[in-house]
Amino acid sequence: MFKSFRTPEVSGKPWPSRSKWGRVFLIALAIPLCGAGLFSLATAYKIYAGNEAEKRILISHAPIPGERVLVFAPHPDDETLGAGGMMRQARLKGDDVRAVLITNGDGFRISAAQCFHEIAVPPADFVRYAYLRQTEARTALAVLGLPPDHVTFLGYPDRGLMPMWIDHWSPKTPFSSAFTGADHSPYTNSPTPRAAYCGQNLLADIERQMLSDQPTDIYVTHPNDDHPDHAAASVFVRTALEQLRTAGIPWAKTARLHYYLVHHGDWPTPQGLHEDAPLLPPGQMAALDTQWSALELSRRDTQKKYAAIKRYRSQVEMSSRFLMSFARRNELFGTLGASNKAPILRRVADGMMQMDGGSNDWAGQSPVALDPVADTVIRAFQASGDISGLYACRDSHFLYARLDTARSLSPQVSYSVTLRPIVAGLTQRNSLVFTIKPGASGRRLPLPGVPGGTYAWRGSLLEAAVPLSAVGLTSGGNGETLYVMGQTRFADMEVDHTGFRAVDCGVGATAEMAGR
Repeated sequence: MFKSFRTPEVSGKPWPSRSKWGRVFLIALAIPLCGAGLFSLATAYKIYAGNEAEKRILISHAPIPGERVLVFAPHPDDETLGAGGMMRQARLKGDDVRAVLITNGDGFRISAAQCFHEIAVPPADFVRYAYLRQTEARTALAVLGLPPDHVTFLGYPDRGLMPMWIDHWSPKTPFSSAFTGADHSPYTNSPTPRAAYCGQNLLADIERQMLSDQPTDIYVTHPNDDHPDHAAASVFVRTALEQLRTAGIPWAKTARLHYYLVHHGDWPTPQGLHEDAPLLPPGQMAALDTQWSALELSRRDTQKKYAAIKRYRSQVEMSSRFLMSFARRNELFGTLGASNKAPILRRVADGMMQMDGGSNDWAGQSPVALDPVADTVIRAFQASGDISGLYACRDSHFLYARLDTARSLSPQVSYSVTLRPIVAGLTQRNSLVFTIKPGASGRRLPLPGVPGGTYAWRGSLLEAAVPLSAVGLTSGGNGETLYVMGQTRFADMEVDHTGFRAVDCGVGATAEMAGR
């Protein structure tokens, strides 16, 4: 028989047992953890349910004989994931179909290490890995009907497209790859041998490809794609097309631009191979500023697309479940605005913008971009950094930018706006990036790093005034465009970004709006 022991008493009251204190501690610890877990599950379910909800989307026209199709992909496999079924249908109709791979995917460290059984991959092996991915791309695209001479590898750096767009435009300041160690293309089959890694050269290569192929339809990744290379590829391709339109190239004026999506939160859902399931837009993006359309695929189209995806062996070994999510009964394409035309940068009267963080000055203005909210768990957690909209306008002296968030701004979150002016031609000014950690609410404060600039915020609205001379805008002219992107970070981790969106800054455009 075991003896029972009583807990010692003080002042006639028993001490709580050690096990009781332990239970109290565990319960106290578990409550916030359970709460966070339940919140994450609820958010994930909301995202999943939104992605699965049936949305009314248009039926995309199937390829017809006589079309010339040009598909741009940031990395080998993106073209097959986003537009493999469309390319097969077009080839069966006898259309000229060409694929342009902007990078060789030479920055996937884990996959390269697995391929060569190495822990530390040397620069030369990243180049070897890139040639392996080129071989996979030719094999995959052959399954879809593209001959090898219809596949072009531009040879620009994986994970370098966004830095080239923002910071490394000139050949005098090329981007250097952290993987290959190169700041010029090391690939013998790049169409521009030893091309310096800079925005100017990439834009020129894309324009040359377009001039050579004279496409009726151009496909590229969506500007809201979560991967920076994908978002940058979108604006490089769009800019090249607009430059050719401005130059008066006849076919460019009628060429249709289509966007496909690859990375966005937990999309596509459900992941894995579901050949009979539809591919629907992310629920949070379905009703924003993209007009989505679905291209129906036959069962044979889907099977061929699945077979093509499997040819990317190095990628399937790493993320098979995600890649197979794109072998569905349809493909998804989008356009922005009216026929993908950029909205006009509205001109307002001098002195109209009070810069007090209020919304009244912005009444009647349309957003440059609408951004989905609560589309990832981190954005739902940190709603102060979850961007919902981006606006821009100008007067005679300043450009005004406005960023809206899902919840009131937080001093723990940094808010950045990037302004990239583009004029006709290849030579461009540097981008302007400013970053704000909110000060006192409702007050006009100096804009960090921008002499003469100011900002103000109130609630979930942040606005900034930037001198036009600092932005690089002129008095306006044909082909003058401003690309704007908003980004938020918390504890040096990105919470959200809008992707770059274009506004038309030409003289005719601003004068037209000024008279209203």
